[in-house]
Amino acid sequence: MLNDFWVMMVERGWALALLKGSVLTVAIGLLGMSLGFVVATPLAVLRWQKIAGVSQFVDAYSIAIRGVPGLLVIYLLFFGSI
Repeated sequence: MLNDFWVMMVERGWALALLKGSVLTVAIGLLGMSLGFVVATPLAVLRWQKIAGVSQFVDAYSIAIRGVPGLLVIYLLFFGSI
């Protein structure tokens, strides 16, 4: 059984594929967090400033986006990009 694991991971190249996938996953996660921070910080400041029209728009946007399940957003981005 250990021999089969060794064959799959090393000789067939699965270990390298898993490593590449892990690095890509971490990179996408860091990119997403960075982009979220860059977008959210100005919106939070605008909401905090209580500017009449802008603050209400940011509040409505925040409520609408937070009300949508994350899996639905993933499906919309994936199938909408085809």
